Amino acid sequence: MELGFAPQHLFRLAHSRDYLYLTAEIPKKSGEGKRQIRIPTTELKGVQRAIYKTYLKSVPPSDYAFAFREGYSIVGAAKKIAGRNGLLKVDIRDFFPSITERRVFGLYASLGFNTKVSYILTRLSTFEGCLVQGSPTSPSISNLICKTLDRDLSRFSTRWGLSYLRYSDDMFFWGPKHFSYRKILPFVERIVSDHGFYLNHDKTRYHPPEQPRYVLGLSAHNKDVAIPRVARRNMRAAFFRASRNLKWARDNLNHLSGLAEWHKCVYGKDKTYFEYQRIIRNIMEIQLHEPYEI
Repeated sequence: MELGFAPQHLFRLAHSRDYLYLTAEIPKKSGEGKRQIRIPTTELKGVQRAIYKTYLKSVPPSDYAFAFREGYSIVGAAKKIAGRNGLLKVDIRDFFPSITERRVFGLYASLGFNTKVSYILTRLSTFEGCLVQGSPTSPSISNLICKTLDRDLSRFSTRWGLSYLRYSDDMFFWGPKHFSYRKILPFVERIVSDHGFYLNHDKTRYHPPEQPRYVLGLSAHNKDVAIPRVARRNMRAAFFRASRNLKWARDNLNHLSGLAEWHKCVYGKDKTYFEYQRIIRNIMEIQLHEPYEI
């Protein structure tokens, strides 16, 4: 293996894999509750990054995968499905845990690695027998595992006169007008289950034509996608507070930087983005003596 690490070091990490992860909680996209993710230790994460850069990065996923790849983005996916058309969104239940180490082993073997190397790479890429959110290799592996799923769903969509794309565990089907989504759901579910996944029916959504819709965290009713009004208002309020309260601004600097980058992703470097950046620069440049912090 050409990863730049001693073989005995890789064998040790592979053997003790399940002891090399930390647990963290992040808010769910819905805003309700938190999601547990497993984060590899710095030592293991370095090896996983090397695996991604050396072996996985150069292998292209399907053209229908819009997450976890260079040149594609959540905004690009939203623009694809935006507009006044019928739109069906379905969600894969327990996406990463559904990708077992047996499937990961099969992926590495299909890339030309022998049994021994495939086993070591699989151990270094999984935790307790499956992929986990938080590992540098999981996004790319999930896209490659789903390559045949994307192929079959795109072929099915074409037969029904629909278009298809997938953003991680979210799959979208859309057409130029209203379509009977209840008729296609059983076929979609069968294809998904044939590939070892299951749908989360609680997250199935159909957006009829001419009705506003919010997908992937964006307003996508018109061709020009936008950050929802409430979210934009909250962003402006956060930067206004930052401009008035330096201590709060310093404590929330990473969050503010993330908001500014999200705005840039959607709207580009417009007047609002430069105003947000000006506030961030002020926070970073103003040096207050600790006793006088406000």
